[in-house]
Formats: sequence, C-alpha cells, structure tokens
Amino acid sequence: MFEYGIGLSKYKKLNFLKEEIYVNQTINRLIYLAFTPDKNLHPFQIYALTPSISFDPKSHQGEINERAIIFCLLADYAPFSNRWNGLKWLLKGGVRDISTWDSKLSEYWPNRHEWIRNDLYGKFRNELFSYKVTTDSMPKLSAYVGQNRDISLWHSLMDVCKTISHSNHHQFNFQGEIISNLRKILSKLCLHYLEADIFILDEFQRYSNLIKLNDEAESPAIEIARTVFNLPNSKVLMLSATPFKPFTNDFDEINGEVHYSEFITVLKFLMSDKTGEFWENYEHDRKTLFGFLRHPDTWKQACRKP
Repeated sequence: MFEYGIGLSKYKKLNFLKEEIYVNQTINRLIYLAFTPDKNLHPFQIYALTPSISFDPKSHQGEINERAIIFCLLADYAPFSNRWNGLKWLLKGGVRDISTWDSKLSEYWPNRHEWIRNDLYGKFRNELFSYKVTTDSMPKLSAYVGQNRDISLWHSLMDVCKTISHSNHHQFNFQGEIISNLRKILSKLCLHYLEADIFILDEFQRYSNLIKLNDEAESPAIEIARTVFNLPNSKVLMLSATPFKPFTNDFDEINGEVHYSEFITVLKFLMSDKTGEFWENYEHDRKTLFGFLRHPDTWKQACRKP
C-alpha cells in the first residue's frame, strides 16, 4: 500500500501511545478508506481526524490518488470502460503532464480489486444512479445536459465521457464541479468504514465554525463528526487550542465574537437528543451560577436559613 505524506508530526503529537503501530498513517482523506484494510495493523487503533485532513472542501479536484480511485471504480463498469479515454480526460484534474496521470492509472488499474473494497463498486454505482443533477446541486453540468429534471449523475457522466477528449477537454468548464461531487459521494460512502478504538477530533474549533443546525447542506466535516459520535460504543476525544470564553463583553461583540452563542451551538450539536426542558433547566442553572460568581455575598445571604 502507499504512504501519502500526510504530515506525520500531526499524528505523532496525537498518538498518546507513542508507537506508530497504533495509528493508520496511510489514511489522510476519507476516500482512502476505500482501500482494503491492512491486515498488519495493530488490533488497537487510534484514528485522528481534522476538517482539513479528512475532507478539504477548498480543493475541488482533490489529490491525484483520490481521482485514481474514482477512475478505477467507474472504469470497472462496462459503460465507462467503453468510454475509457473520455473518463481519463474528465478526471485528470490539474495534472499538466498527462503522462503523470497515465502512470498513476497504470499503477492502480491492474490491482484495483485487490486494493479497493469489493463491496464499494456496487454502492458507488447505486449512489450515482440515485444522485440527480439539478441546477442547485451541479449547475454547470445541469446546463450542459439540459433541463431534464430526472437525469442522474450516472447518465450525465456517460454523456460527458462520450464527448470529452484530449482535443476538446479544455472547452468543458465543469470538470471541477463533477470531481468535487464524486469525491463527496465517495467520501460519504467511506464514512461507513470508520472504525477505531478511539477517535481524536483535533482542531475541534474548526468543526464548530462549520456547524449549522438544521442545515440540509451540511459540510463533510460535520458529517464526519456526526458519524463518529453515532458509532456504537465509540470513544471520542475532542481537542481544541481555542477554548470558549465564559462570557462575551461589549468589546468582543464589536469584533464579531459571540462566545456564548458559539458554545451553545456546539453544545446542542453534541447533545442533539436533549429536549426543550433540558435546555430550560440548563439556562436556569447557568444564570444561577453566574449570579453567584458576580455577587457571592448576596447569594450567600439569600441561601442562609432564617
């Protein structure tokens, strides 16, 4: 298998057992969970996750290895195997030297069934059939395939791969949009392969900045966090170098800082199963505590028995 240069200092810092055998250092993106697990891993595993490492939303085209996995999954299906050349040019991303991309595909393709989980081929295909291309989800591709509201990403990709080639690929303006959505779909499927004895959510303040309750378009980072919290018997350690302040003063508000509001957002995310009564009691207890901290003498007198 491969090492992807994921910044080993990060893992060494989070590895409290101090031995590399306890951390799977070949995984720095969710998509790499598509690989068949290494049988030589230690039975006890630590999984360290950060928003930027697990899924980088700013990089639409992702890493070349991510695109190679997607290519192998798609090209394994007969309709796309027959459109090999178009698929290659669609997924090449920002690689300027096409020989580099060809070399990567030659490395992955012959061993795809050995390296990639066998059950992922069917799951990925089903997702592509059910994913609808709309003006909201994929505006550029939707404009290309027309206003057919029922067209799936699967059939849209077949149309594109039938047309795109080395001579005209630069005329298409939606490769990044397609690759980004394929990465999101595959990453979501790979969430189900998350398995470890303890999960470390590092830089948790960056997760809190992405949390938007009741937002249908949740970020991949938050979906990762929700999945980890919902795993049966999961042990989760959240780390942050930016703790919340206990209150917000006028100066903070002027500078756009609302510490308590941000804290409540994170707390409600972590305790989403709690009802309104719980939060009413929490707010009452919070005000009682701060009332005591501000005026301890007054509260002591109030608490004395007559």
